[in-house]
Amino acid sequence: MLDILVVFPQCWDGVNLDSADHKSHMAYATGNGCPSTHPVALAEVAYIVQYPITASDDPRSWRLSSDIYETSKPGGYSMHADWWNGWDPAIAKIWTEQCLNKGLDCHGGLLGDGRALAGTYNEGTR
Repeated sequence: MLDILVVFPQCWDGVNLDSADHKSHMAYATGNGCPSTHPVALAEVAYIVQYPITASDDPRSWRLSSDIYETSKPGGYSMHADWWNGWDPAIAKIWTEQCLNKGLDCHGGLLGDGRALAGTYNEGTR
């Protein structure tokens, strides 16, 4: 199994929703939290992508669909991800207040107030 972890920046400049390079309005947190240039802390968003592989797979031939650079160079340098906010505003408010602001671990669809989102593995177990 090939595992790829993509972690989005956790700090925003608090002003710009985008930037010319599509990244300088965001920054990664350090051991001291967000840098002063990007003071707004955000929830960490991360993707774990897994690709099944077999013994016969030759990794030298692997290329990502976004590897649009010279094919004589090894593939795999263009891994990236995008995120769009699709949360219902009322649910996002509950989750932000009950989970993020209180520092609770609300994985698996938990809302931090004793409820879970419908369709999650927690449904029916509460």
